[in-house]
This record gives sequence, C-alpha cells and structure tokens, in this order.
Amino acid sequence: MINIFITNDENKLSEISHAQKGCWIEVTDPTDEEAALLVENYKINRSFLKAALDDQETAHLEQSEDQTLIMIDCCISSDREKNNIPQYETAPISLILFDSFLMTITRKGAQFLNALKENEEEPIDTRDPVSFFLILMKQISEKFQEELRTISSYCDEITDHLFKKMKNEGLMQMMKLDKSLIFFSSSLQANQNLLEKIQETRPFELSGPNEKLLDENLVEYRQASKMCNLYISVNERISDGCSNILSNSMNIVVERLTIITIVLSIPAIIFGFYGMNVKSLNLQHAWLPIFLALGGSILCWIIFYRKRR
Repeated sequence: MINIFITNDENKLSEISHAQKGCWIEVTDPTDEEAALLVENYKINRSFLKAALDDQETAHLEQSEDQTLIMIDCCISSDREKNNIPQYETAPISLILFDSFLMTITRKGAQFLNALKENEEEPIDTRDPVSFFLILMKQISEKFQEELRTISSYCDEITDHLFKKMKNEGLMQMMKLDKSLIFFSSSLQANQNLLEKIQETRPFELSGPNEKLLDENLVEYRQASKMCNLYISVNERISDGCSNILSNSMNIVVERLTIITIVLSIPAIIFGFYGMNVKSLNLQHAWLPIFLALGGSILCWIIFYRKRR
C-alpha cells in the first residue's frame, strides 16, 4: 500500500494523490507490483529497496549520489502470547531521503508511523526530513522504554512465584522474557550506533532544533540500553539462583533417599541371615529378629539424624 502525505501551510498533515516537493511517501508491506512501481516512478536505488524489504536488516545508514537510506530498529509485540506473558520481536523501519521528498518503507512497524501522524504534541513536518527522522527515533525509544518497564514487572511477578514454588513453567516464562530482552539490547545498541554515526559524520545538515533533538535521542537510547542490560543481568542472576536452588533441592532429596535406603537395608540383612540357615542363630523366639531389625533401624536413623543437626 502506498500513501502520500504533505504538511500544508497550516502545519497539518494532509493526504495527496501525487508526489510533490516536500511530501512523505508511506509504503506499507508493498507487493511485487508496488515495488516495481517504486523503482519506475521514483527511481529508488534497487539495493536500498532490497534492504528495506529485508526483515533481518539492522539499524544503519547508507548513502548514494542522490539518496540516503536510514534503517531504524523498532520493537513490536508478537501475536504468540502464551500464559499471559507477552513476547516481543524487533523489525526495521526504512527511511529514504531524496532531494525533494522522503519515503518510508515498512512491513511490521506501521504502528509507529500511524502514531507519528496522530501526534499532536510534536507534529511532524514532511518538508523537514531530518526532523521527521529524529521525531520517529524519539517515539521508538519511548516505546522501547515502555516495553522494558512492562517486561520488568512481569519478571518481578514470575520471580515471586518461583521463590514460593519452583516450576518449569515459570522458568520457561523467564526464558521467553530473556529472549525479548536480548532482541531489545541488540536493537537499542544498533540505533544508538546509528545516532552516534550521524553526530560524528554529519551526512546531512542539522539545524539548531534538530541538533538538540539528536542529543536528546542519544541520551534516551543510552539510558534505554543501560536499562535493558541491567534487566538482562538481573534475570541472569535470578536464573542462576533458581538453578542453585534446584540443585540444592535435588541434593537434599538424594540425601534423604540414601538415608532411607540404608535404614531399610538393616531389616533385610538381619532377615537374610535367618533365611540362610546360619548356625548358632536363636530360632526359638520369632520376636528376636523383629526386635533386632527394628532396633537396628531406629539406631541407624538416630545416628544420621544427630549428624545432620
């Protein structure tokens, strides 16, 4: 799907039918026919288009003679939600800057562009592609931080349940959240590297407000990256703690089973002697082997009990 928008004289976003200077061409999950149309009508770089349609691309910046490709990583919630535990993945949003207009190409991150259109507090200006890009980056960083806080609350809830009763289900839920955190960490670092590269190399001109917005974005992404790494570290400690608890519980169970086995083996030894016709055994009183078996078992239990204390 291809839609074209432009910021009018009243600084409001309006949809138009044909591309013109200062417009924004929004391309969402294009078909093969639409992709061919982009190459034919807008002379888009084929390598840029291929990268924009690749869901495995990470945040980076590429430049050709008249076009600049900016790939941004965003976070999206996966539909595979089980046991009330959300799962997340990351997807690229492609921003291509031409001499007279800008274009976005996305498959899964359309929600961010829709929110960008509806943002009344910080309206976008399609005539300023750099401002458009930086506002989008800010919106994505806020979404990352929001989802990180959500993951943190789920981790705290699961941890409380695990400390009360250790279950495989809880451990599997922690592993799913760890997977989301690892995706987040990689994407946040890639976006941070992209902003740092732009700050160092200056691939396009930055006005005063855009310079300030770039610095704010860098601070936000560094903070989000540190937050994500902190949560990963905490989850690793929790997982190690759970493993140690499980290992200790297993050792206790094995120790108890060993004691029970030794205690129960004493009656078997005593009755075994009586069953092998060993000479000089008093066979006249039936209570004698029973008394010896019970006495030996109780004595052995007392010895183990005192050693454990």
